[in-house]
Amino acid sequence: MILAVVLLLLAAFGLLPLDVAAPLAAVSVILGMSGLYLLQRRLRRVPVCTGREGMIGALVPAISRIDRDGEIRYGSEIWRARTIGAAVGNGDTVRILRVEGLRAIVAPAESDAGG
Repeated sequence: MILAVVLLLLAAFGLLPLDVAAPLAAVSVILGMSGLYLLQRRLRRVPVCTGREGMIGALVPAISRIDRDGEIRYGSEIWRARTIGAAVGNGDTVRILRVEGLRAIVAPAESDAGG
């Protein structure tokens, strides 16, 4: 796009013949628009996963012992957690199975428990 403007300005000041500048400007506009279209299509394919949907399946550290209730760190946040099955020690890695309200339901990372 900027190239098209520069080419047309050069033609306007007589530094480049118009019969050369116009086709080059048109090609640069077409290529620029095509590139933007392809970039936009690619960005649309990448799903944005935030909130509860982004948490499910994440592997996170326990920051306290989780016998039944405890705490985990998800990113920079501390979440209350409840474990399904075996107790989890402080520093152990757990998998988030689901989120109920403001509590994450977790299982030890090596477990394949469903939720």
